[in-house]
Amino acid sequence: MSVKHLKIVVCLLAAALTFAGCLGQKAKIIGVERVYSIGYEGMPAAHARPGYVILLIELQTSEEISPFGGDLVLKDGAGNSYPGSGLFDGKYIFEAPENANNLTLVVKGDTEIPLP
Repeated sequence: MSVKHLKIVVCLLAAALTFAGCLGQKAKIIGVERVYSIGYEGMPAAHARPGYVILLIELQTSEEISPFGGDLVLKDGAGNSYPGSGLFDGKYIFEAPENANNLTLVVKGDTEIPLP
């Protein structure tokens, strides 16, 4: 294979990975649920504080992301931060004020993904 053909193959592969969302993006939001309580049948439910909502965020990730330790932080338009508080049914749990707007998920401190 000539150098010219190799360059073309590499460029096509890079373009395919970019369009597939695999190059340069740590996570992709698949879904967001806004609820006021979570729990499993037969177990006590966890409830959001008054004036707050629980956000269950489902992610597709290309690397290990911990629900604890600051890997994921939710920020609002005013600059307030809301750390993750674990996993529920495979979704990351956040609690934020009901009236918070312009919410953005910050992944490992450098990737910002606006919530739909």
